[in-house]
Amino acid sequence: MPDIAFWNKCNNKCVMCTNMASFSRQDSAQYRLKGQIGKLERYLRGQGPVYLKNADLAGFISLTGGEPTIHPDFFPLLAYFRRRLPRVPITLLSNGRRFADIKFAEKFCAAARPPFSVAIALHGPTAGAHDGVAGVRGSFSQTVAGLRNLFVLGPGLGVEIRLVLHKKSLPYFRRTLEFLLKTFPDTGRYRVTAIHYEIEGMSLENHRSYYKLFGAAELKPVGR
Repeated sequence: MPDIAFWNKCNNKCVMCTNMASFSRQDSAQYRLKGQIGKLERYLRGQGPVYLKNADLAGFISLTGGEPTIHPDFFPLLAYFRRRLPRVPITLLSNGRRFADIKFAEKFCAAARPPFSVAIALHGPTAGAHDGVAGVRGSFSQTVAGLRNLFVLGPGLGVEIRLVLHKKSLPYFRRTLEFLLKTFPDTGRYRVTAIHYEIEGMSLENHRSYYKLFGAAELKPVGR
């Protein structure tokens, strides 16, 4: 199953975002309820290339963005994907900020029927470190509160915390792990994944300020 661009807007401005700035300027109609339903139905019927990334991989579906949780049709679309793919594992990629709203988190946990997981990026152990990467003041406190709500409200929900490694986040790596152990000591409730940032989109625009950290003469964009 493919990676599906759920929505083309975001409430963060991450320095290593894999989307170009032009992505958010696209006509959002194609990502609304009718457009998303049409695309998935064409995909399920095998009617040509509908999705560009991981379309030939079986056994999972990833809902990406932009930030999926700020989609105006978020819950109807979530219900639609779960209904049409009842046994397919779904992973929602998110910055976690909307889950700081406990009513939103409650509604999400009720709708995210297994097999369902959420992958949330944490960029550091403090507001200064995290917000400096996310590009939005206050995003750290919302992301942490969102994680806390998901752990309380979604006992059957899979949670992955992603640490994206680059020049701004790697110096905090150990402290971030210590922060997670202290803040969320029940490590059976989540897993931590450390990944290299993908060199495409805005991260490609910014990569010259990162690559020296890895001792590379040059970093090539993904797929080139």
